[in-house]
Amino acid sequence: MIHLTIVSLIVSVLSTLLFDADALSKIPRYLAVAVVFTLTTVAIGLLLGLFVKNQARLSMFTIICFLPSVMLSGIMLPFNFLPKALQIVSEFVPARWAYTAMIGENVTQNISLLLAVFAVAVVIMLIRLKAVSRE
Repeated sequence: MIHLTIVSLIVSVLSTLLFDADALSKIPRYLAVAVVFTLTTVAIGLLLGLFVKNQARLSMFTIICFLPSVMLSGIMLPFNFLPKALQIVSEFVPARWAYTAMIGENVTQNISLLLAVFAVAVVIMLIRLKAVSRE
């Protein structure tokens, strides 16, 4: 996770210097959202790992889960370019919550949603680990 934070900061600085992008003005908010989003996605990934027994299937399943979430979040293409139906679906995607929080929209609500998903994933992991340890 530290590696991802360092890479994010490097990209933020270099994008300003090389591409004349807007400077990252709210670094504490950015880092807070990045940490919460990273914890949430790691928790979801670990949860998937507890339910999928085969490594190849797990890799395919994570790609099937996370690639659409990045595409629907507004990171790869503007949210307004999505059809209305996909805009509605994207409102339930954690990557969308993180992206909108990073750009300053509904920060508290979006971080709360990410933390709720994290908490649910941890609870389910604990239940699953308890069940697996009994086997």
